[in-house]
Amino acid sequence: MDLVGDADDGALSMNLSRLSLTLALGALLAACGGGNSANDPSVATMSASPSRYGATMTIAIVGRNLGSTELVVDGRCDNLTQAAGATEDAVQYTCTVRTVGDLIPRVRVAGGSRELGSVRATIPAPRVSVTLTDGARSGSFVVELDPAAAPLAVDNFLAYVGTTSAASFYRTTAVTYVDPTVGILMGGYTIGAAGVLVTKAATRPAIALEASATRLNLRGTVGMYRRGDANSATTEWFVNTQNNAFLDVGSAQNPAGFTIFGTVVDGLDVVDIAAGVAVKTDLGTGFTNVPDTPMTISAISQTR
Repeated sequence: MDLVGDADDGALSMNLSRLSLTLALGALLAACGGGNSANDPSVATMSASPSRYGATMTIAIVGRNLGSTELVVDGRCDNLTQAAGATEDAVQYTCTVRTVGDLIPRVRVAGGSRELGSVRATIPAPRVSVTLTDGARSGSFVVELDPAAAPLAVDNFLAYVGTTSAASFYRTTAVTYVDPTVGILMGGYTIGAAGVLVTKAATRPAIALEASATRLNLRGTVGMYRRGDANSATTEWFVNTQNNAFLDVGSAQNPAGFTIFGTVVDGLDVVDIAAGVAVKTDLGTGFTNVPDTPMTISAISQTR
């Protein structure tokens, strides 16, 4: 009987020790934020779309007790705002994508550093497709933009491109200068009565110059044109069909240079054809090297 009693006492002592260890471990996990209480916030799923520069991204989060969480974003996504209708189980945020490469929204416990979930969106360099029409002829080319080199110019250009081709500021604007030894210029005028060029007023403020001595006016590059001081560019832009050192920073003709904000990645042959058409002098503006047959941007849209 004594031996049996001693064995039972040992088992009871061992069980009590295990219980004490379990309670201590649970307290330690809770102190570190790793508890699994029903009141603890958690994330089940996250999504982020669309993955396009300049677009409004929606970040959707599904989980539990999300009211005690916050969202931070690795990468530039402007105007981060929580959408209306959030619940403890589902929250949405919106922001405007202003980065190229990885953009990573992360959910954390509010006021802390413990991460509950994340999602990665890879943002490609933005591209814009442009269609030129000259009488019965049409042709398209694609420009890849460089927000890292010229963020003001890229954001300004995309704002004028707009969200649809039909509503774009640039649609029906004219090509106002062509020269196969230089390039083509467009974006600031429409064609009025008797084919005379008419200024199309800018709808946004002029932007600061972002020219750089390392961003050269090489064949195929795309730049912002200005008719006044260095910080006067608004809507006009050009494509170089040759290497044009006279437009570079530090040149004798244009020491301030011009902002290069993109490169033609497809359809440069279309630009070459446009640059080589017959020209005239416009009677309204006095501009020379204007296409003899009116040439306009008939379609333009951001493709990625």
